[in-house]
This record gives sequence, C-alpha cells and structure tokens, in this order.
Amino acid sequence: MGASIDELKNGLERALTAFKENEIIGALTALDAVTEFLKAEKIKPASLLIPLVWLSDDVIHRELRVNGKRDFEATRMASAAAAVDLLKAEGFSVKDACNFVSRSCGDLSSDQIFEFRKNIGKGRAGQTAIDTYYWYKKHVSYLIDNMDPSQFRDDVQLEKLRKDMIMAGVRSLYHK
Repeated sequence: MGASIDELKNGLERALTAFKENEIIGALTALDAVTEFLKAEKIKPASLLIPLVWLSDDVIHRELRVNGKRDFEATRMASAAAAVDLLKAEGFSVKDACNFVSRSCGDLSSDQIFEFRKNIGKGRAGQTAIDTYYWYKKHVSYLIDNMDPSQFRDDVQLEKLRKDMIMAGVRSLYHK
C-alpha cells in the first residue's frame, strides 16, 4: 500500500506542476493520478471509478470543443475507434462493431470509423487522437473487466451494461 501512496503523491506533484502551465492538463493529470491510485488499491466495486473516468472524459471534450475544433473531431473519431476495439473484445466482429458504433454516432459511417481505426494502428493519426484512443481503451476496459457479475440479474443484463458502458463516452461526444 505504501508504494501506491508514493505514486499518488508523485502524480499529484506532476499535476500541480502541469496546472501552473495549463489548468486543464493539471486537472486531468490529478484525476488520472487519483484513478490510477484507486485502481492499484483494487477498489471494489470498480464501478465506483465511473464518475472519475467520465469526469476526465468530459473535461477533455469540453476543452477541445472550445479550444481545438480539429482535435475535437479527431478525439471523436478516436473514441469511436476505441469503442470498436472494446466491442471486438466483447465478441463483435470488426465490421459489426463499426456498424454498431456508426449507428450510435449518427454522423460517422462505419467505413470512416474502420479507416480511422486502421490509421491509429499504423501510427498515421495525430497525437491527440492516439492518446485519446489509448486513454479510452485503458479506462473503460478496466471498468468492464472489473465489474462484479453478482450485481446483475443475469448474463443478458451484464452484457447489455458492458456494451452501454463502452458506448457511453462515444455517445456523449456525438449528442451534446
């Protein structure tokens, strides 16, 4: 447990340094430090982390909407691509996952999502998009992997929640 406290302290010190240059980056660094600390401590149920993860996500997207229209569009696409990979891990084919995400997004075709996902894999996307893709996958997959099945009526309810959790961040980008 002591090592986690030291890591939290180091993360918060990095956050304070970053905050002096950019308040948004500092705040996100602090949220990430707290989230990582709680994950290291294996907080149960993992769903307790959902507000921290979605708060980080919301701060990122609000900042990008205001100060970086191009980066915001790349972030939307990267979140959609990450959702495809998370749905693939849940048993969807890539084609079906792209179609599912496309229907949820409304203004993206499954081909656009497929191509953007391929570009991320080949390193041909911007750094903001790549960072968003890996951030989204890391945090959402942790929440999904650590869900407590005993909290749900049956496997159908659990499967539906897992898909809903994957898509929640993507929908928030396309419907605000």
